[in-house]
Amino acid sequence: MVIPTPYAMAAFVLLGAPLLGWAGISLKRTQLSATLAGGIATAAIAISFAAAVYFMLQLTTHPTILLSGFQWISVGATHISLGLQLDSLSILMSLMITGIGGLIHLYAIGYMHDDPEAPRFFATFNLFVFFMLALVTSDNLIGLFFGWEGVGLCSFLLIGFWYKTTENTVAATKAFVMNRIGDLGLLIGILITLITIGSVSYSQIFAGSPLFPGMILGLIAVCLFIGAIGKSAQFPLFTWLPDAMAGPTPVSALIHAATMVTAGVYLVSRFFFLFSPTILTGVLWVGLFTSLIAGIVALAQTDIKKVLAYSTVSQLGIMVVALGMGLYSAALFHMLTHAFFKALLFLGAGSVIHGLHGEQDIRSMGGIRKQMPVTFVTFTIGVLAIMGLPPFAGFFSKDAILLSALDHSRIVFGLLGLTSILTVLYMARLWVLIFLGSYRGNKTGVHESPSVMTIPLVLLAMLSIIGGGLNFAWGPYPHFLDHVLSSVVAVTSAHHDPAHQVMLTIATVLIIGVVLFVMSQRKAPSMQENTFQRAVRSQFYLDDIYSTFIVEPYRRFAIAVNFILERWVFIGGMAGIGHTGHWVSRRFRKLQSGSVSAYIIVMVMCVVLVLMEVLR
Repeated sequence: MVIPTPYAMAAFVLLGAPLLGWAGISLKRTQLSATLAGGIATAAIAISFAAAVYFMLQLTTHPTILLSGFQWISVGATHISLGLQLDSLSILMSLMITGIGGLIHLYAIGYMHDDPEAPRFFATFNLFVFFMLALVTSDNLIGLFFGWEGVGLCSFLLIGFWYKTTENTVAATKAFVMNRIGDLGLLIGILITLITIGSVSYSQIFAGSPLFPGMILGLIAVCLFIGAIGKSAQFPLFTWLPDAMAGPTPVSALIHAATMVTAGVYLVSRFFFLFSPTILTGVLWVGLFTSLIAGIVALAQTDIKKVLAYSTVSQLGIMVVALGMGLYSAALFHMLTHAFFKALLFLGAGSVIHGLHGEQDIRSMGGIRKQMPVTFVTFTIGVLAIMGLPPFAGFFSKDAILLSALDHSRIVFGLLGLTSILTVLYMARLWVLIFLGSYRGNKTGVHESPSVMTIPLVLLAMLSIIGGGLNFAWGPYPHFLDHVLSSVVAVTSAHHDPAHQVMLTIATVLIIGVVLFVMSQRKAPSMQENTFQRAVRSQFYLDDIYSTFIVEPYRRFAIAVNFILERWVFIGGMAGIGHTGHWVSRRFRKLQSGSVSAYIIVMVMCVVLVLMEVLR
């Protein structure tokens, strides 16, 4: 009998707990209440989080833990095994996924309490976490792709959870299809890697990459980044993410904060050694353009969740800019702090929606800070954190990237600064319209959310305040998180000049003061929109452009192919063969007349002909 090692057992708990939670809830979902299903799902994620903490504690003695799995494919010299690689990067991701994900699960118990399909929701929620953990802990690209496609499937199921509403199913399908575009790039990159290097194992790719031409490695890097563009919602594949708000609010929090959209940042960070300076320049400008356009579009949104959705796209763009500048650890640091305050903001938005009985239009809110004090205070902390004010977490992660851009390029610094100003503007507008002034809605009985929803808000608010300390000087390390990640990713410390930070802080405070003053003095926002506002709110008609120039031509091409190939070649060809056989059979069947005398005459004639040929 083989006794598994402690690491193997801990790994089984890490991935197995959410998978068993999914299986158990799915098998008994008709017999479980919403509260019990939520409790099982939350407990499963808590157990998984404990396993992640265990691995974190092992980092000092074992920086990288490799656990071999079973051999999946063996063809000639190609051998692909599925195993796990637990290093500082995958463990950091696992802690974020299970820690933030566990709080979102706990919150969802209250949010989904009255939904009759809550057990199905929690089962899929657990499955989502399992696939994300499989993605970040795999030791090869095949295992990563398995988790990659799994989170895509679960996002489809969760975005379209309320499938009886057509808009929700359309949004789920849109997210699924747009992600498949990016996934195709990732799959091509995996195939090129396998053909070129002969392996999909991270360690062998790292060891073998210097032996191959830069053009091939660059092609692999571009394909991997296309996959990241789809999952992390970068231009031009970002329009699916705002529509993903169709699902329940906990789904939005999980996708935007702790799981799916962070996969692209993880992928680029994991394979940073494949990205040449030229390709990184392209990565930088993709992130920069995405952050700017998303920030502009967020200014005109009227749905509370869509404002936060576009802010996620913008913040992801900032992370991609950091990757483009080679600041991999800084991008991961901002990804981590973003998980804290974005989960807080989405769950806070869900609390507002819950307290207003389903209202999501910020123009119909206002003045609810007294009725919802916990939500007000915690949401305010989230707003200040995403704005980048000290001492909140966003200040230490986002502004470090911003200041490092000054050394990289003044143009990049200026555009990132504009993105930061846009963040201040749309978040100040959101906060003012929700909490200040007088109540403009028609919903009665505004109330605070139950404690099962407010406790996660308080915990996330605390993380949003102290989260920036993760990269403080601990012991002999001037930047602790950079030191932890240094064994896996290239670490180039972000800029930490106190003078610049003070100047930027003062400017930010002034901007916030002016914006809040001006907006708080305005009358209730108009429900009417002008042409420019409609254009901005519809993300400059990007979906219409895609529909006109991509979807519609492809649809017409498919119709033409169907008409020519399907109707004339396949159906017509098969029918032609059948008609030909029928025509031939009708002619030959006349030989079978059923007349015995005719058969005898034919036989005699055949015998005579044979004898004549023989005797000739």
